[in-house]
Amino acid sequence: KSVGKFIPEMYSFGSIQQRLDLLRGLMDTDGTIRPDGTVQFTTVSRLLAEQVISLVQSLGGNARSSNKIPTYTHKGEKKSGQRAYTLTLALSFNPFRLPRKAEVWKPRSKYLPTRIIKSITEEGLEEAVCIRVSASDCLYITRSHIVTHNTVQALAVLQATQSFPAIIVVPATLKVNWYRETQKWLPGKSIEILHGTKGYPRMDWPDITIVNYDILHGWVQAIDDRIKGLVVDESHYAKSAVVRRAKATIDVSDSIDPEGVVLCLSGTPVLNMPNEIVAQLRILRRLDEFGGAKGFRKRYGSSANLTELNRRLRATCFIRRLKSDVLKELPAKRWSTVYVEGDPKVMVEYLEAEKNLIEYLSEKAKKFALESGATDYEAQMAAVTAGMRASAAEHLVAVTALKRLAAKAKMPAATEWIEDFLGSGKKLVAFGWHRDIVDEIADRFANGVKIQGGQSFEERQEAVDKFQTEDEPKVISCSIRAAGVGLTLTAASDVAFFELGWNPGEMDQASDRVHRIGQEDSVTAWQILTAGTIDEDIVKLIEEKRAMVNAVTDGEELDSERTGVLADLVVSLTKRGFVA
Repeated sequence: KSVGKFIPEMYSFGSIQQRLDLLRGLMDTDGTIRPDGTVQFTTVSRLLAEQVISLVQSLGGNARSSNKIPTYTHKGEKKSGQRAYTLTLALSFNPFRLPRKAEVWKPRSKYLPTRIIKSITEEGLEEAVCIRVSASDCLYITRSHIVTHNTVQALAVLQATQSFPAIIVVPATLKVNWYRETQKWLPGKSIEILHGTKGYPRMDWPDITIVNYDILHGWVQAIDDRIKGLVVDESHYAKSAVVRRAKATIDVSDSIDPEGVVLCLSGTPVLNMPNEIVAQLRILRRLDEFGGAKGFRKRYGSSANLTELNRRLRATCFIRRLKSDVLKELPAKRWSTVYVEGDPKVMVEYLEAEKNLIEYLSEKAKKFALESGATDYEAQMAAVTAGMRASAAEHLVAVTALKRLAAKAKMPAATEWIEDFLGSGKKLVAFGWHRDIVDEIADRFANGVKIQGGQSFEERQEAVDKFQTEDEPKVISCSIRAAGVGLTLTAASDVAFFELGWNPGEMDQASDRVHRIGQEDSVTAWQILTAGTIDEDIVKLIEEKRAMVNAVTDGEELDSERTGVLADLVVSLTKRGFVA
């Protein structure tokens, strides 16, 4: 019976061509196309309707479902029919094979089907079937869950094509982030971060090798056609073919397997002139399709024929998703964490200070354990935890000194991160905790424009007005505590924390300077953390406290939260060195 129709599972996970043939067979039978071009599929089988939606999505399209129970009159009696499910399809390809239908279909010129992340929830590990999606943006779909994050998508391409070993070229500030994302999304793969400029021949390469632009030239001679994949992150770094980093990246692209996968990732591939994309096309091995460097510059270099250029790029190798295109689907405010490597000299000082503090806390913990009289480990730890939490305020100065060293260690990388961000042309609200950090950012990037303690009302307002109403500066440097309330800084939709507060309330209040009435964009709050320092402990505790606060008070901060985060941090540090 029609109501029991379904697609056998083996056909749902076939090749792209097999799934396309399946859809066309279904559409030739039960599909329609209106004179206005609207494509629909109708069935009385709910299961079949759900399977066709998945089938359409797996081929890069969208499907909107509606249903109703039809009524009719038979011999004067009003009757009801079976519930019918109607799917309205948005597709970038002709879904019909039958000539009388296929000839009516026309490709869309606008409102092309797109899909983006609404939310990601980790639900554990289980067996699943992954199929490649026939869409220009090469998404991957697991059941009905779509992932389209640049980093994750690039790793998914490497995995789907088994392009290992692979080289990932990144700005120095993103090496740690890529390492952690690779660990998360490709568990079991061997990963290495390269250091230094004295590259040496390798007997074997790990599955993933991460190298930053600044040292890539030193490794070019060591890279050969055993490499099957190349990912170039923030590829606008290589926009000028005469710059060493671009030359090195092109050389690497030429050296790897000719059949290997090459991906360039960038939110701003062209910052000023069309010619800036020439080197990136060369890295992608697609420049010849545009007439080579000379032909490209002749046709597009003077900013002529740009519509044609955009069309040709999108048709061959370019996928573009603007934040404004998906704004309605984005959360109002997103938190994003960036891990950076600390300056080696400062990290020596930091690690020594952390070691001394942990030793001191461990000695204090031993006293609490002895005084408790407990003999088993659990009871001793309970006494230690209670004692250390109660005395947490005593250690505020020492812990704050560690925070300050972590901030000092990250400043070279933080400076590079800000420079990279400003390449997008957007404005940024930068937050720090200590006065010297706020001053350093203000002096370097904001022409001294800042909000911090000790300023008069007039000075604060002048800084706000300058940032809000003038094209420059692109950055305003703010103290988390001094600028955390009462200000509107909606000229930016991005905030960056180069130091963390002591509780989620302080962080949320600060980021809300941008997330206010008048903000027309989705807000991103960046947390720039020094890898291997208490930055990581603090951000984890703040996130835990934020979840608790939201659950208990619907987002209203509790007065005790500063003490709570500090106390939990002291306990965490103590446990690293305490042995019962």
